[in-house]
Amino acid sequence: MSAENHSDAENDPYFITCNPDYDTTIEIFKFVFQAAYIFVAAVLHYLILRTVLWKNREEFVGNSFFSIYAADSIVSFAILLLDGFVNRPLMFIPPLCSIFAPIFAYPNLFWKLVMILSNYLKAAKSMTQIFMSFNRMTCAVWPLEYLQMWRNRVKFALLTIFITPVGAIFNLVVSRILIASIYGGFRNNYIRKISWASLPFQHLIFILVAIFFTIICTIIAVYALLMLKSSTNSVKGAERSLCIANIILSIGFICAAGAQAAIVFCSFCQGFLLFMIHIWCIDFLNVSSPLVMLFVSKHFRAKVLGFKTAKVFMQSK
Repeated sequence: MSAENHSDAENDPYFITCNPDYDTTIEIFKFVFQAAYIFVAAVLHYLILRTVLWKNREEFVGNSFFSIYAADSIVSFAILLLDGFVNRPLMFIPPLCSIFAPIFAYPNLFWKLVMILSNYLKAAKSMTQIFMSFNRMTCAVWPLEYLQMWRNRVKFALLTIFITPVGAIFNLVVSRILIASIYGGFRNNYIRKISWASLPFQHLIFILVAIFFTIICTIIAVYALLMLKSSTNSVKGAERSLCIANIILSIGFICAAGAQAAIVFCSFCQGFLLFMIHIWCIDFLNVSSPLVMLFVSKHFRAKVLGFKTAKVFMQSK
């Protein structure tokens, strides 16, 4: 959402009135509930990143899927930290509104960086979904050629994941970032500098492209796995588990895409409820990602959580 033409002077303060109609106790309870699963998920992402990038780097970094999944985990971890420490407290802890709203009413570099980074990470999440889906499809369709196929393409995938999202935030970089009242607190908003570059529409483009790749790749991957005979299965059980995990995450991503589409196209749907549904969909993606991976893979769960009994299942480099 953007606040267009509110003020001709970009440096003018943009004051809001904190909504007193929201009960402080109830709002803080909402925050505590969200903070509980946000920080649990953040800890799991940290443990996964520690395992993949440091503790068992020689085992996992050589696997293209886990290299891409680590990028996805970095993105989710950063989103959860921003939400847990900045965005959600300012939305759901009413006493903070009267403290920080007057500060962020003026142009503020920190507040601008928060909005830019939040939206950059949201777009990056779409990119990781594309490459994880494509990676699993290639593994199911070409199990023998899979390792060699991705050996020289992982770096390209990672660069694309982290560079492409710049296309979703360029308007934020040049626009005035301000605040908008919501619930008992406030959230970030902006005065659109480039009129045609709508932030929700830009995110929708990223999501629709990701949905297209996700649906096509998932259908092909499932079909390929069903066609594989168990007696001649070249894809190990762990690879099947990774495909299943990606399918589950794809379902959550489609739900998030539906909420984003409603924000862009459904004018009569606009309101706090839709905003909250969109938040929950994004939370589902970031919170379910480590849970699903740990649930479907015994070996990965053992490595991440420190279990001593685990059978090695990774493909050789």
